[in-house]
Amino acid sequence: MRAQIAFIFLILLSSNLMAKTIRIGGLKHIPPYFNKIDDTGIELDILKAAFTKIGYDYTLTVFSNDKRATQLLRDDHIDAIVSNTPDTVFSNEKTLYTSDNIIDFVDCAITLSSAGFQFTNFKDLASKSVWAFTGASKALGKEFYKMSQNNPLYNESGDQLTQPRALMKKRIDVAISDINIFLLRAKQDNYKFSDFKVFTIAPLTPRSLRFKSKQLRDDFNKGLKVIQKNGTYQEILNKYKNLYRPSCN
Repeated sequence: MRAQIAFIFLILLSSNLMAKTIRIGGLKHIPPYFNKIDDTGIELDILKAAFTKIGYDYTLTVFSNDKRATQLLRDDHIDAIVSNTPDTVFSNEKTLYTSDNIIDFVDCAITLSSAGFQFTNFKDLASKSVWAFTGASKALGKEFYKMSQNNPLYNESGDQLTQPRALMKKRIDVAISDINIFLLRAKQDNYKFSDFKVFTIAPLTPRSLRFKSKQLRDDFNKGLKVIQKNGTYQEILNKYKNLYRPSCN
């Protein structure tokens, strides 16, 4: 019996060693895009499908911040970093190759419906307690950046999953977040969509992969185009249709 178990283990081990693996860093636990618990999510499913089309059997996900992911990429411990395309944190990395757009984040300003807040421009946020996602001040345009620098009540944090509760407990006035991350967490916290008012504040934020290898970047783009043309990409969106809104409204 032990010999049979050992034999099966060796077969599984050899299969894993033979599997062609892609290593992706920069991931954060932000359902519905990435779910660290069960290794699923809209963006992750798209990445897996595209890499499968170019011959990769397994996608290894490495959850880390951008700074750590950049070092891992330099040291060849990962093959690519997933991030917002406009991120300036990579501006000093002259040899990185950016992929085509994977999906868009939908960044919005979110307040309590009961607050009666109206948004017309970023000056409306000047005296409000604002909690934005990390890097928002550099991602959402010059006017938003100016507001973030002049508002002493402005803060950024990577922990977007606690924003709904912070709003409901009136610890902040405005949350700046991807609407899909925010609403899924709000639902899990048993809040209703009607509790919140959502405002469009910026264009969609495209997501992409950054590679050290131009060839691997080009191959990924080909795989992405294949799943966009053969319907797989749309099937993934349909799978998460109740969890992905393409706009703030």
